[in-house]
Parts: sequence; C-alpha cells; structure tokens
Amino acid sequence: MHRYIPALAFLSGFRVSEIAVTHHPRKFGRTKFGASRFMKGMFDLMTVLFTTKFIKRPLHFFGSLGLLGIFTGFGILIYLTILKFFDSIPISNRPLFLVGILLVIVGIQSFSIGLIAEMITKTSADTDNIIIERTLP
Repeated sequence: MHRYIPALAFLSGFRVSEIAVTHHPRKFGRTKFGASRFMKGMFDLMTVLFTTKFIKRPLHFFGSLGLLGIFTGFGILIYLTILKFFDSIPISNRPLFLVGILLVIVGIQSFSIGLIAEMITKTSADTDNIIIERTLP
C-alpha cells in the first residue's frame, strides 16, 4: 500500500507535492519490477478505491459490477437466441451459451452481495448513533 500513501494523504486533507530527486543507475542486484509487481499494485489500487470511495456505499461498487455482468450475459443470451430462431443454429453446445448464463448468475450474486453489504453498513451506522443509557440501582 506504500504506493498510494500520497493519494491517501491527499484524500485525508493533507497537502501533497513532489520534490525532484537524482536517480543513479543500479550498481548491484536485480530489478524487482515485473508482472507480479503490477498485479500487486493493481490489487492495492482496488483496495484503496474500495476503502476510500465505497466503504459507506458498497452497493455502488457491487451493484455496478453486478448490473454489468447481468446486462452482458443477457446480451449474449439474446444474441444466441436470435441465432437460434433466425439461422437455426443450435446454441446448447456452444461455450458462449455457458458464458452468458455464468455472467447472469454471477451478476445477480454480485448485486445481492451489494444489497446485503448496504444493509449491514446501514444497520451498523444506526447502532453506532444509539447512545446506551445505563440506570443505576
């Protein structure tokens, strides 16, 4: 997560600036840049985005992913249905048919997870605002 410290500091209200530095060529060792570093950076970016933008509204994240999956899956299934009725091409043995069904199912699950997460955040926000009073005997 060290890659995103300036972005997190800026989002927290701090002033961020850059300072020019001199970079010297490597004398010893091997570079640590590679495909795994980019993957780790991508996962860190998703974590930062999720914890800064979507922590209070998870339905916006999971719902948009779910709706994208649902609409893409339905588009694939409608395309295959048109092929079935107008060109008489069988669709049951095509991998695209399974991809369309999978996208619809995963999209519905993602949207449902967003709804559940939204209910959890609303419920925990409501219980955080309640002041529990204790009476002395």
